Amino acid sequence: MSTAVAPADPRRGVSTVLHPLAARVLDVVHVEDLSPLMRRVVLKGDQVASLPFLPWAATDHIKIVLPDADGHVAVPRIEDGRAHWDDFTGITRDYTVRTVKTVTNELTLDGVVHAHGPAGRWFLNAAPGARLGILGPRGSHLYPPGYGHSILVADETALPALGRWLDQPGLRTHLTVIAVASTPDPYPLPQPGRRSTVNWRPHVLSDPLKRGSLLAQRSPKRSAPARAPMTCSCGLPERPEP
Repeated sequence: MSTAVAPADPRRGVSTVLHPLAARVLDVVHVEDLSPLMRRVVLKGDQVASLPFLPWAATDHIKIVLPDADGHVAVPRIEDGRAHWDDFTGITRDYTVRTVKTVTNELTLDGVVHAHGPAGRWFLNAAPGARLGILGPRGSHLYPPGYGHSILVADETALPALGRWLDQPGLRTHLTVIAVASTPDPYPLPQPGRRSTVNWRPHVLSDPLKRGSLLAQRSPKRSAPARAPMTCSCGLPERPEP
């Protein structure tokens, strides 16, 4: 059972919900190329039905556990709400869950494909029948839906989280979307419903080390507190995956 925590910022109404920690091993059932940059992987398993996937919690992330060279996935033991990795020597990375379908027990991950990092290589080579470990999510930050203006900021690794924001049920706001990627069309973002308007501000920049500073430059200046919009950085790693 998830546990609600007092709002982190009562004035803003952002609250936190903690979830029981769980480790899962899922099977790849479908792979789809979304663009030359991004690939969608659909995973399936009976344990997906219990994975928390809350509305207005688009910044949630899970930890993926990559298989070893033989395709074996070692996930930690969960005891007393904690992960015990024992002699684990594998590789983990944090990712946004794009969608969860409890009716079919399917979970969707979208990832950047490249050959210079283990997670990027996994997405590049993923095929039906492969396995992947999943840990979490450990908690959710619930953002209030009542803001008249929301500013969403993302680089290409955070585009799935940005897509999850735009999928929120009952979204009714003006959105300023600032995104930086290495290609003009890196990811198919959904169009919000007719009750929302969007000011799209895409930027193309090939150097990943410069994206953070560009996003900071392009982000709107903060308003006075009474008129301040909700601002969310969907996920900006400090450096590319090793």
